[in-house]
Amino acid sequence: MHQPDDTDPEILRARALMAQAAPPQDITKLPAAEGRRLINLAAETLNDGKPELQRVETFEIAGPAGPLRVRLYRPENAAGKGAIYFIHGGGWFACNVDTHDRMLRFLSASSGQTVFSLDYRLSPENIFPAALHDCLAGWQWLQENAADLRINPRRIAIAGDSAGANLAMAVCICERDAGRPLPAASALLYGCFAPGIETASRTRFGTGQHGLTGARMD
Repeated sequence: MHQPDDTDPEILRARALMAQAAPPQDITKLPAAEGRRLINLAAETLNDGKPELQRVETFEIAGPAGPLRVRLYRPENAAGKGAIYFIHGGGWFACNVDTHDRMLRFLSASSGQTVFSLDYRLSPENIFPAALHDCLAGWQWLQENAADLRINPRRIAIAGDSAGANLAMAVCICERDAGRPLPAASALLYGCFAPGIETASRTRFGTGQHGLTGARMD
């Protein structure tokens, strides 16, 4: 296991840029909208140098509680290939397809696959399982519209980062329990999977030396 001072210098530089854009504050003591604004502002600093793609389209689909904003990324020669359904992170509280735009563009460009992502409902205004229900709606929409999008329905993977990885795993569990086909693959990046919060990583990093604190996780 890496020691705290072994953190990759590139990660440390990125954290420094984010801190310049939005100086660290205790978001647990701010109104939800203001805390979310600061987190999104910091995250958007990483959106420099976004690669161009053949198609980037933002539109809405029907969700369980109203329209959901979604974004489709498509590189050249993607027709007939699979797709990646990506669920963004942000502590179930912040971020959206805009904060993750550069990451999603790179994912599409490097994989050669269509990437699909959506803005699910966020807490604390929308409590569990609102976000999961939205993510399930997005997954089902992509399955149902694969043919129109010229996507191979048997080659649709699911992915997510942090809270998004947790939601991606939950989508897989729901699909399994419903007896429906699972995603062709999954990429669950630094997700929250433990049944409790007293973990080794919290003990080591929970003081906030890399941004997230144990108190914020609580």
